[in-house]
Amino acid sequence: MKSSFDLSHQHPNHVYTTTRSFVRTGSETHERYHCYHSAKTFPESPDFIQMTPVQTQDLHGFFGVTDAFPEAQIMSMLCSLYRITPKQVEKLKAFPDAVGELVGLLATPPKSSFLSKLFGKSAKQSPPSARMFEAIVEADTFELNQAWHILHFLFSGVNAEAPWPNGFLMSGGEEIGPDLGYGPIRLLVPERSHAVATFLEAQSFGRMNAAYVASEIEAAEIYWQASDDGSERLREVEELWGTVKELHVFFEQTVRTGNGILINIY
Repeated sequence: MKSSFDLSHQHPNHVYTTTRSFVRTGSETHERYHCYHSAKTFPESPDFIQMTPVQTQDLHGFFGVTDAFPEAQIMSMLCSLYRITPKQVEKLKAFPDAVGELVGLLATPPKSSFLSKLFGKSAKQSPPSARMFEAIVEADTFELNQAWHILHFLFSGVNAEAPWPNGFLMSGGEEIGPDLGYGPIRLLVPERSHAVATFLEAQSFGRMNAAYVASEIEAAEIYWQASDDGSERLREVEELWGTVKELHVFFEQTVRTGNGILINIY
């Protein structure tokens, strides 16, 4: 669910937008909130420019979000990858709307809204017996967390969709099911997964180190805070390179077993 807040009485040139998703942990379901801030190009214009993350404290008192929803936590824009078997792919294509169950995310239930929350109404959810999938286990999950956007930039040189396979984190593959965060989950069949594995194998620390320029990362408006301090910058590059190597192993193992991959940005 996405909602915009009219804060013209406090911030005439700004709009705050939240996205809510439902996250299943074991037998419990939790709500996850993402909030973004849009600055209007001109006070008299409705056009928006760059979306940027909002700190939790910026939400206090705005539309009563943190007051009405004390359990709400403002989260980062994250990315997870999931290994999926051919049998799961076949079933998923038959029941694409159930993809959230497979990755452990529940889509926003129908008729759920801030007002219904305010007035104590809860949306109906399907009982566990009606669910089509068991969630993919942790061993078949790779969490990129906040690093996905900087890695996408280092792979592709841009902050948005890019040619395949460089832009595999943001585009490519088959969209499956509803929007559970920032676009539908994408399926990479084994052939696509193999192409990504080959691409990741060709990467190098030297290439990543050369591309990691704080001023260029900031100019590209990447969702990442890069340091230009020598030692701190090197530490960041080394950590990202470690993530790339682990991601390559994840794809290689997926290819060897003839499986595919789901990519979710949420």
